[in-house]
Amino acid sequence: MAVKKQVKKGKDINFSDIIKELGKKDIQVQIVDKEKPPTQYISTGDYLLDSIMGGGLPVGKFVEVYGEESTAKSTIAQHTVNNLVNNHDGYALVMDIENSAWNFPERNIQLGLDPEKVDRVLYTSPTTVEEVFSTIEIFLDNLIMKNKVKDKPILIVWDSIAASSSLVEYEKDHGNIGYTTQARVINASHRKLIAFLNRNNIHNVSFLWLNQARKELGSGGGFAPAKYVTFGGKAPAFYSSIRVELKYRGAVQGLKKGVKHKVGIQVTAKVVKNKMNQAYQSCDFYVFAKGINKAYGIFKYLKLSNLIKDTIGGKDSSTGESCHKHYVSLLGGKTLCFTNFSDFSSQFSKHPKELLDVIKSSISGNIGDVISSIVGEDEN
Repeated sequence: MAVKKQVKKGKDINFSDIIKELGKKDIQVQIVDKEKPPTQYISTGDYLLDSIMGGGLPVGKFVEVYGEESTAKSTIAQHTVNNLVNNHDGYALVMDIENSAWNFPERNIQLGLDPEKVDRVLYTSPTTVEEVFSTIEIFLDNLIMKNKVKDKPILIVWDSIAASSSLVEYEKDHGNIGYTTQARVINASHRKLIAFLNRNNIHNVSFLWLNQARKELGSGGGFAPAKYVTFGGKAPAFYSSIRVELKYRGAVQGLKKGVKHKVGIQVTAKVVKNKMNQAYQSCDFYVFAKGINKAYGIFKYLKLSNLIKDTIGGKDSSTGESCHKHYVSLLGGKTLCFTNFSDFSSQFSKHPKELLDVIKSSISGNIGDVISSIVGEDEN
Protein backbone atom coordinates (compact mmCIF):
# COMPACT_ATOMS: atom_id res chain seq x y z
CA MET A 1 0.00 0.00 0.00
CA ALA A 2 1.43 3.32 -1.06
CA VAL A 3 2.10 5.75 1.75
CA LYS A 4 1.38 9.39 1.01
CA LYS A 5 4.13 11.74 2.11
CA GLN A 6 3.05 14.76 4.09
CA VAL A 7 4.58 17.85 2.47
CA LYS A 8 4.68 20.84 4.76
CA LYS A 9 4.07 24.12 3.09
CA GLY A 10 6.81 26.62 3.81
CA LYS A 11 5.83 29.71 5.72
CA ASP A 12 5.94 32.98 3.80
CA ILE A 13 8.66 35.14 5.27
CA ASN A 14 8.40 38.90 5.47
CA PHE A 15 11.72 40.78 5.53
CA SER A 16 10.20 44.01 6.88
CA ASP A 17 11.51 43.49 10.44
CA ILE A 18 15.02 42.66 9.17
CA ILE A 19 14.99 45.71 6.87
CA LYS A 20 13.89 47.91 9.79
CA GLU A 21 16.74 46.68 12.00
CA LEU A 22 19.34 47.09 9.25
CA GLY A 23 17.99 50.56 8.50
CA LYS A 24 18.77 51.60 12.07
CA LYS A 25 22.42 50.78 11.33
CA ASP A 26 22.34 52.73 8.02
CA ILE A 27 22.92 49.51 6.06
CA GLN A 28 21.42 49.66 2.57
CA VAL A 29 19.05 46.81 1.70
CA GLN A 30 17.80 45.83 -1.74
CA ILE A 31 15.15 43.20 -2.47
CA VAL A 32 14.72 41.70 -5.93
CA ASP A 33 11.82 43.54 -7.53
CA LYS A 34 9.96 41.65 -10.26
CA GLU A 35 8.55 44.93 -11.54
CA LYS A 36 11.95 46.62 -11.72
CA PRO A 37 12.88 47.61 -15.30
CA PRO A 38 15.86 45.85 -16.91
CA THR A 39 19.37 47.25 -16.66
CA GLN A 40 19.89 50.38 -18.72
CA TYR A 41 22.78 50.30 -21.21
CA ILE A 42 24.74 53.04 -22.97
CA SER A 43 25.89 52.29 -26.51
CA THR A 44 29.63 52.16 -27.24
CA GLY A 45 29.03 53.28 -30.82
CA ASP A 46 29.22 49.82 -32.40
CA TYR A 47 26.32 47.36 -32.55
CA LEU A 48 28.44 44.20 -32.44
CA LEU A 49 30.51 45.49 -29.51
CA ASP A 50 27.30 46.38 -27.66
CA SER A 51 25.97 42.87 -28.35
CA ILE A 52 28.90 40.97 -26.87
CA MET A 53 28.78 43.19 -23.76
CA GLY A 54 25.10 42.44 -23.25
CA GLY A 55 23.75 45.72 -24.62
CA GLY A 56 26.58 48.21 -24.14
CA LEU A 57 27.94 49.88 -21.00
CA PRO A 58 25.62 48.98 -18.07
CA VAL A 59 24.47 51.87 -15.90
CA GLY A 60 25.65 51.61 -12.30
CA LYS A 61 28.59 49.26 -12.95
CA PHE A 62 32.38 49.31 -13.39
CA VAL A 63 33.75 48.44 -16.84
CA GLU A 64 37.43 48.09 -17.73
CA VAL A 65 38.57 48.34 -21.36
CA TYR A 66 42.24 47.52 -21.92
CA GLY A 67 44.66 46.85 -24.74
CA GLU A 68 47.91 47.90 -26.33
CA GLU A 69 48.43 51.33 -27.84
CA SER A 70 46.28 52.39 -30.82
CA THR A 71 43.43 49.98 -30.19
CA ALA A 72 40.68 52.64 -30.01
CA LYS A 73 40.23 52.66 -26.21
CA SER A 74 39.73 56.44 -26.01
CA THR A 75 37.57 56.38 -29.14
CA ILE A 76 35.19 53.86 -27.54
CA ALA A 77 35.01 56.07 -24.44
CA GLN A 78 34.30 59.17 -26.53
CA HIS A 79 31.48 57.47 -28.42
CA THR A 80 30.03 56.19 -25.12
CA VAL A 81 30.12 59.69 -23.59
CA ASN A 82 28.46 61.12 -26.70
CA ASN A 83 25.67 58.52 -26.64
CA LEU A 84 25.13 59.11 -22.92
CA VAL A 85 24.72 62.86 -23.42
CA ASN A 86 22.83 62.78 -26.72
CA ASN A 87 20.44 59.89 -26.11
CA HIS A 88 20.04 59.70 -22.31
CA ASP A 89 20.47 63.36 -21.25
CA GLY A 90 23.18 62.19 -18.86
CA TYR A 91 26.26 63.83 -17.40
CA ALA A 92 29.89 62.78 -17.74
CA LEU A 93 33.16 63.36 -15.92
CA VAL A 94 36.23 62.68 -18.05
CA MET A 95 39.59 62.47 -16.29
CA ASP A 96 42.21 62.72 -19.02
CA ILE A 97 45.50 61.93 -17.30
CA GLU A 98 47.30 61.54 -20.62
CA ASN A 99 46.22 64.97 -21.96
CA SER A 100 46.05 63.38 -25.37
CA ALA A 101 42.55 63.02 -26.73
CA TRP A 102 39.72 64.66 -24.86
CA ASN A 103 39.78 68.40 -24.39
CA PHE A 104 39.11 69.19 -28.04
CA PRO A 105 35.39 70.09 -28.50
CA GLU A 106 35.74 70.04 -32.28
CA ARG A 107 36.88 66.39 -32.23
CA ASN A 108 34.13 65.35 -29.82
CA ILE A 109 31.53 67.04 -32.03
CA GLN A 110 33.03 65.30 -35.07
CA LEU A 111 32.50 61.99 -33.26
CA GLY A 112 28.83 62.81 -32.73
CA LEU A 113 28.52 64.97 -29.60
CA ASP A 114 25.57 67.38 -29.79
CA PRO A 115 27.07 70.92 -29.80
CA GLU A 116 24.15 72.09 -27.63
CA LYS A 117 25.09 69.58 -24.89
CA VAL A 118 28.85 70.14 -24.63
CA ASP A 119 28.36 71.65 -21.16
CA ARG A 120 27.12 68.27 -19.84
CA VAL A 121 30.69 66.92 -19.99
CA LEU A 122 33.31 68.02 -17.46
CA TYR A 123 36.97 67.52 -18.42
CA THR A 124 39.69 67.34 -15.77
CA SER A 125 43.35 66.32 -15.60
CA PRO A 126 44.20 64.99 -12.12
CA THR A 127 47.88 64.46 -11.40
CA THR A 128 47.80 61.44 -9.09
CA VAL A 129 45.59 58.44 -8.28
CA GLU A 130 44.61 60.13 -5.03
CA GLU A 131 43.42 63.18 -6.99
CA VAL A 132 41.47 60.92 -9.37
CA PHE A 133 39.32 59.48 -6.58
CA SER A 134 39.01 62.82 -4.79
CA THR A 135 37.72 64.33 -8.05
CA ILE A 136 35.16 61.53 -8.35
CA GLU A 137 33.86 62.09 -4.80
CA ILE A 138 33.63 65.87 -5.27
CA PHE A 139 31.85 65.43 -8.62
CA LEU A 140 29.30 62.93 -7.24
CA ASP A 141 28.79 64.86 -4.00
CA ASN A 142 27.89 68.02 -5.92
CA LEU A 143 25.89 66.39 -8.71
CA ILE A 144 23.95 63.78 -6.73
CA MET A 145 24.00 64.76 -3.06
CA LYS A 146 23.52 68.52 -3.52
CA ASN A 147 21.73 68.77 -6.90
CA LYS A 148 19.79 65.49 -6.48
CA VAL A 149 20.58 64.17 -9.97
CA LYS A 150 19.42 60.59 -9.42
CA ASP A 151 17.09 60.14 -12.39
CA LYS A 152 19.78 60.65 -15.05
CA PRO A 153 22.68 58.30 -15.86
CA ILE A 154 26.16 59.56 -15.00
CA LEU A 155 29.38 58.30 -16.57
CA ILE A 156 32.88 58.67 -15.15
CA VAL A 157 35.81 57.97 -17.49
CA TRP A 158 39.39 57.41 -16.30
CA ASP A 159 41.85 57.69 -19.18
CA SER A 160 43.99 56.02 -18.16
CA ILE A 161 45.01 53.90 -15.16
CA ALA A 162 48.45 53.23 -16.61
CA ALA A 163 49.23 56.94 -16.91
CA SER A 164 48.32 57.69 -13.28
CA SER A 165 50.99 57.72 -10.59
CA SER A 166 50.49 57.60 -6.85
CA LEU A 167 51.38 60.62 -4.70
CA VAL A 168 54.44 58.76 -3.40
CA GLU A 169 55.67 58.12 -6.95
CA TYR A 170 54.96 61.72 -7.92
CA GLU A 171 57.02 63.17 -5.07
CA LYS A 172 60.00 60.84 -5.39
CA ASP A 173 63.00 61.42 -7.63
CA HIS A 174 63.37 59.51 -10.88
CA GLY A 175 64.90 56.11 -10.28
CA ASN A 176 63.60 55.87 -6.70
CA ILE A 177 59.99 55.10 -7.55
CA GLY A 178 58.15 52.24 -5.85
CA TYR A 179 55.89 50.76 -8.52
CA THR A 180 53.66 48.81 -6.12
CA THR A 181 52.38 51.98 -4.48
CA GLN A 182 50.06 52.68 -7.42
CA ALA A 183 48.32 49.30 -7.04
CA ARG A 184 47.96 49.68 -3.27
CA VAL A 185 46.42 53.15 -3.54
CA ILE A 186 44.04 52.07 -6.33
CA ASN A 187 42.95 49.06 -4.29
CA ALA A 188 42.24 51.10 -1.14
CA SER A 189 40.53 53.88 -3.14
CA HIS A 190 38.16 51.40 -4.77
CA ARG A 191 37.10 50.11 -1.37
CA LYS A 192 36.43 53.66 -0.18
CA LEU A 193 34.52 54.54 -3.38
CA ILE A 194 32.32 51.43 -3.15
CA ALA A 195 31.51 52.31 0.48
CA PHE A 196 30.61 55.87 -0.58
CA LEU A 197 28.26 54.58 -3.31
CA ASN A 198 26.57 52.05 -1.03
CA ARG A 199 26.24 54.44 1.92
CA ASN A 200 24.48 57.03 -0.26
CA ASN A 201 22.42 54.50 -2.25
CA ILE A 202 23.88 55.65 -5.60
CA HIS A 203 23.01 53.33 -8.50
CA ASN A 204 22.94 55.61 -11.56
CA VAL A 205 26.70 56.06 -11.98
CA SER A 206 28.80 54.04 -14.46
CA PHE A 207 32.59 53.85 -14.37
CA LEU A 208 34.63 53.29 -17.52
CA TRP A 209 38.27 52.58 -16.73
CA LEU A 210 40.73 52.59 -19.65
CA ASN A 211 43.97 50.68 -19.16
CA GLN A 212 47.04 49.64 -21.13
CA ALA A 213 48.24 46.09 -21.60
CA ARG A 214 51.93 45.22 -21.75
CA LYS A 215 53.92 42.03 -22.11
CA GLU A 216 54.85 40.50 -18.79
CA LEU A 217 58.59 40.53 -18.21
CA GLY A 218 60.12 37.14 -18.96
CA SER A 219 57.08 35.78 -20.84
CA GLY A 220 56.94 34.82 -24.50
CA GLY A 221 60.25 32.97 -24.62
CA GLY A 222 60.73 30.15 -27.12
CA PHE A 223 57.42 28.92 -28.49
CA ALA A 224 55.35 30.07 -25.52
CA PRO A 225 52.90 32.90 -26.24
CA ALA A 226 53.56 36.22 -24.56
CA LYS A 227 51.46 36.93 -21.47
CA TYR A 228 49.93 40.37 -21.15
CA VAL A 229 49.24 42.17 -17.88
CA THR A 230 47.52 45.44 -17.03
CA PHE A 231 48.52 48.33 -14.75
CA GLY A 232 47.04 49.22 -11.38
CA GLY A 233 47.11 45.81 -9.74
CA LYS A 234 44.11 43.50 -9.45
CA ALA A 235 41.54 45.99 -8.13
CA PRO A 236 40.27 47.26 -11.54
CA ALA A 237 39.67 43.66 -12.64
CA PHE A 238 38.04 42.61 -9.35
CA TYR A 239 35.59 45.52 -9.20
CA SER A 240 34.65 45.47 -12.91
CA SER A 241 31.39 43.83 -13.93
CA ILE A 242 32.65 43.72 -17.53
CA ARG A 243 36.22 43.60 -18.86
CA VAL A 244 36.92 44.01 -22.57
CA GLU A 245 40.28 43.20 -24.15
CA LEU A 246 41.18 44.99 -27.40
CA LYS A 247 43.71 43.77 -29.96
CA TYR A 248 44.88 45.45 -33.14
CA ARG A 249 44.17 43.25 -36.15
CA GLY A 250 45.47 45.36 -39.03
CA ALA A 251 44.89 48.30 -41.33
CA VAL A 252 41.89 48.90 -43.56
CA GLN A 253 43.08 49.99 -46.99
CA GLY A 254 41.32 52.42 -49.32
CA LEU A 255 41.97 53.50 -52.88
CA LYS A 256 42.89 57.06 -53.80
CA LYS A 257 43.75 57.71 -57.44
CA GLY A 258 44.42 54.00 -57.86
CA VAL A 259 46.88 53.83 -54.96
CA LYS A 260 46.15 51.92 -51.74
CA HIS A 261 46.56 53.80 -48.49
CA LYS A 262 45.53 53.31 -44.87
CA VAL A 263 42.09 54.72 -44.06
CA GLY A 264 41.31 52.96 -40.79
CA ILE A 265 42.08 50.12 -38.40
CA GLN A 266 40.47 46.80 -37.54
CA VAL A 267 40.25 45.91 -33.85
CA THR A 268 39.16 42.68 -32.17
CA ALA A 269 37.23 43.04 -28.91
CA LYS A 270 36.88 40.10 -26.52
CA VAL A 271 34.82 40.10 -23.34
CA VAL A 272 37.01 38.30 -20.79
CA LYS A 273 34.68 38.94 -17.84
CA ASN A 274 30.96 39.61 -17.79
CA LYS A 275 28.71 39.47 -14.73
CA MET A 276 25.80 40.91 -16.74
CA ASN A 277 25.71 38.48 -19.66
CA GLN A 278 27.58 35.66 -21.40
CA ALA A 279 31.35 36.12 -21.30
CA TYR A 280 34.12 35.11 -23.74
CA GLN A 281 32.37 36.50 -26.80
CA SER A 282 34.32 38.45 -29.39
CA CYS A 283 33.77 40.63 -32.44
CA ASP A 284 35.60 42.99 -34.75
CA PHE A 285 34.93 46.69 -35.18
CA TYR A 286 36.43 49.30 -37.49
CA VAL A 287 37.68 52.81 -36.75
CA PHE A 288 38.10 55.49 -39.40
CA ALA A 289 38.81 59.23 -39.34
CA LYS A 290 35.37 59.99 -37.90
CA GLY A 291 35.50 57.29 -35.26
CA ILE A 292 33.83 53.87 -35.14
CA ASN A 293 31.97 53.08 -38.36
CA LYS A 294 28.94 51.02 -37.33
CA ALA A 295 27.84 50.44 -40.94
CA TYR A 296 31.23 49.03 -41.93
CA GLY A 297 31.18 46.59 -39.01
CA ILE A 298 27.70 45.38 -40.01
CA PHE A 299 28.81 45.12 -43.65
CA LYS A 300 31.85 42.98 -42.80
CA TYR A 301 29.82 40.75 -40.47
CA LEU A 302 27.18 40.12 -43.13
CA LYS A 303 29.85 39.44 -45.73
CA LEU A 304 31.83 36.97 -43.63
CA SER A 305 28.62 35.26 -42.51
CA ASN A 306 27.73 34.72 -46.19
CA LEU A 307 24.57 36.79 -45.73
CA ILE A 308 25.53 39.06 -48.63
CA LYS A 309 24.75 37.38 -51.94
CA ASP A 310 25.86 38.20 -55.48
CA THR A 311 23.15 38.54 -58.07
CA ILE A 312 22.40 39.60 -61.61
CA GLY A 313 18.59 39.58 -61.50
CA GLY A 314 16.04 40.26 -58.81
CA LYS A 315 14.44 43.44 -57.52
CA ASP A 316 14.91 45.68 -54.51
CA SER A 317 11.84 45.37 -52.25
CA SER A 318 11.95 49.04 -51.21
CA THR A 319 12.43 50.64 -54.65
CA GLY A 320 11.29 47.98 -57.11
CA GLU A 321 14.44 48.56 -59.16
CA SER A 322 16.65 45.76 -60.50
CA CYS A 323 19.45 44.61 -58.20
CA HIS A 324 23.07 45.07 -59.19
CA LYS A 325 25.97 43.02 -57.80
CA HIS A 326 24.88 42.38 -54.18
CA TYR A 327 21.83 41.93 -51.99
CA VAL A 328 20.80 40.97 -48.44
CA SER A 329 17.68 38.93 -47.76
CA LEU A 330 15.72 40.70 -45.02
CA LEU A 331 13.28 38.98 -42.68
CA GLY A 332 9.84 38.59 -44.16
CA GLY A 333 11.10 37.74 -47.64
CA LYS A 334 12.20 41.26 -48.57
CA THR A 335 15.45 42.10 -50.37
CA LEU A 336 17.88 45.01 -50.00
CA CYS A 337 20.23 45.68 -52.91
CA PHE A 338 23.46 47.66 -53.14
CA THR A 339 26.50 48.00 -55.41
CA ASN A 340 29.35 48.77 -52.99
CA PHE A 341 30.03 49.73 -49.37
CA SER A 342 29.12 53.38 -49.88
CA ASP A 343 25.76 52.30 -51.24
CA PHE A 344 25.35 49.83 -48.35
CA SER A 345 26.14 52.59 -45.83
CA SER A 346 23.38 54.70 -47.34
CA GLN A 347 20.97 51.78 -47.18
CA PHE A 348 21.95 51.10 -43.57
CA SER A 349 21.04 54.65 -42.56
CA LYS A 350 17.57 54.10 -44.09
CA HIS A 351 16.96 50.53 -42.88
CA PRO A 352 19.05 50.02 -39.69
CA LYS A 353 16.44 47.95 -37.83
CA GLU A 354 15.86 45.55 -40.73
CA LEU A 355 19.60 44.88 -41.19
CA LEU A 356 20.19 44.47 -37.45
CA ASP A 357 17.30 41.99 -37.31
CA VAL A 358 19.08 39.91 -39.95
CA ILE A 359 22.18 39.76 -37.74
CA LYS A 360 20.17 38.95 -34.61
CA SER A 361 18.48 36.04 -36.37
CA SER A 362 21.85 34.71 -37.58
CA ILE A 363 23.48 34.73 -34.15
CA SER A 364 23.15 31.40 -32.35
CA GLY A 365 24.65 31.50 -28.88
CA ASN A 366 27.98 33.20 -29.54
CA ILE A 367 28.33 36.29 -31.67
CA GLY A 368 32.06 35.63 -31.74
CA ASP A 369 31.64 32.57 -33.95
CA VAL A 370 32.22 34.89 -36.89
CA ILE A 371 35.38 36.96 -36.52
CA SER A 372 36.70 38.83 -39.52
CA SER A 373 39.77 37.25 -41.08
CA ILE A 374 40.10 39.70 -43.95
CA VAL A 375 42.51 42.54 -43.22
CA GLY A 376 43.29 45.38 -45.60
CA GLU A 377 40.39 44.99 -47.99
CA ASP A 378 39.29 47.84 -50.21
CA GLU A 379 36.21 49.59 -48.79
CA ASN A 380 34.53 49.27 -52.13
